[in-house]
Amino acid sequence: MKTNRMNQTVNHLTLLILFLYLGRPCPAQTPSVTLTAGDAVITGGAEYYDQGDFIGSWTDPTAILQWELTVDEAGPANVELEHSCAPNHGGKFTLQIGDHQLTGISKSTGGWYDYQTMTLGNITLPKGRYTVTLSAGPFTTAPMNVKQIRLTPLKGSVKTLRGPLPRTFVVPNFHPASCGWLANWSVERNYCANSYLDHLDRVRDDPSYEFVLSECNNMIAILNFAPDRFAELKSRIKQGRVEAVNAFFLESTVSLSGGEALAKMGIEGLRWQQQILGVRPRFGWTIDTCGVHDQMPQLCRLLGLDALVYCRCNQTGKSIFWSDSPDGSRILTLSPTHYSDFSTVLGASAKLTSKDLAAVAGQISSKARITPAGAPVLFLGGKGDYSLAPPRREIPSEFLDQWKALHPDSAVCFTTLAQYVDALEPAKLDLPIVRGGTGYTFDSFWIQSPRVKAWYRKDEHALQAAETLATIASIMADYEYPVQPFYHSWLQMLLNMDRN
Repeated sequence: MKTNRMNQTVNHLTLLILFLYLGRPCPAQTPSVTLTAGDAVITGGAEYYDQGDFIGSWTDPTAILQWELTVDEAGPANVELEHSCAPNHGGKFTLQIGDHQLTGISKSTGGWYDYQTMTLGNITLPKGRYTVTLSAGPFTTAPMNVKQIRLTPLKGSVKTLRGPLPRTFVVPNFHPASCGWLANWSVERNYCANSYLDHLDRVRDDPSYEFVLSECNNMIAILNFAPDRFAELKSRIKQGRVEAVNAFFLESTVSLSGGEALAKMGIEGLRWQQQILGVRPRFGWTIDTCGVHDQMPQLCRLLGLDALVYCRCNQTGKSIFWSDSPDGSRILTLSPTHYSDFSTVLGASAKLTSKDLAAVAGQISSKARITPAGAPVLFLGGKGDYSLAPPRREIPSEFLDQWKALHPDSAVCFTTLAQYVDALEPAKLDLPIVRGGTGYTFDSFWIQSPRVKAWYRKDEHALQAAETLATIASIMADYEYPVQPFYHSWLQMLLNMDRN
């Protein structure tokens, strides 16, 4: 009885506290306006990144970021900039809002992903419409990454200054590994094969989804462990909804081997896919190399390919250009900045919000700046380093319905690379020309490992010498040329040429 009375007393107290709390008026929220990276119009050399929702790669002192601000009620506002800056970078910048000019100096925040908020000052804005412009210079290498600008307290809204959005092709891809990149070889092989099958499930479940796959060794794993799914894969390739995109045996490095192994990479990749899949891939898909050798256009042309694709060290500022080798060989080249783009959509776990859709529009607008006039925009689609299949099964059809309602004149499709290239008319485009190769970035691992590179070259040359001697012996003496052992030896060499 005593316990029941105690419980009743506790319940009465709880009700009284809730009554007193709910009866009080809620504190008023401070109004603010946020100029996000995704809403900015970028002119010049800077880039919007949807993974992280920021503007970076700001290496052009003439670049500017702009927003259209509408102030609903006149009043004062404190202006804050959320930004990041790496050591040994940074410099002066200017923010112009109407007649107000705010200046500052960006300094290291610890790293490019260590964001901090800087107060730029207080201004008073009458009711009306303003163009907000952020510029920088002089600076060292890059001034900063920009996340957003906040004006508090202020009642208003932000409108993008973008014009009509261009036709856009999104090429979903799984970016695999072959050498035990983050786990031992067998674990990663199983992970990659199953991830490809996740993409294949999306093709089955969503008529708007297509993707490309790129490494023979992972296809061999599917063939060995899931032969029924391999038959399904071949069927989808025949339908044109999946593309075997890479002529090379795997996503190859170009900085480890000599010319023989690199040529074998293309020869064996084409041979296997023609014999097993019944298709002949059209592209050199080297999306994660840390630089491109100046003879890659020559090699791709000799292999009969239509285009070369890479993402790092693009010198042109454009996503499509011609690449020339020293011998005069020329090949169409695609370099759309990253292999795991459009992640706002492809990485969504819930239905996209209006803010998400505005960010997508910003991504397309930003990508259009590096796309030659007259060409559709290209995204190599995915989320994260491996570019897994969309976690939300309603993607992409759900997004396409939302997009069509908002932008009926701006088509977006999820497709294969071949369909994008077939939509181009290179002869009608004003394309830059790159003569020679590219530079190499700090993360070009084999460049940083001369001992590993020397070991590889010795093995490569020894295998070539063994083939030569075996050929002579088979011609001059009663010796049976060891076809299969040599083939397997070359495959072992190719597996060690994975990617970076």
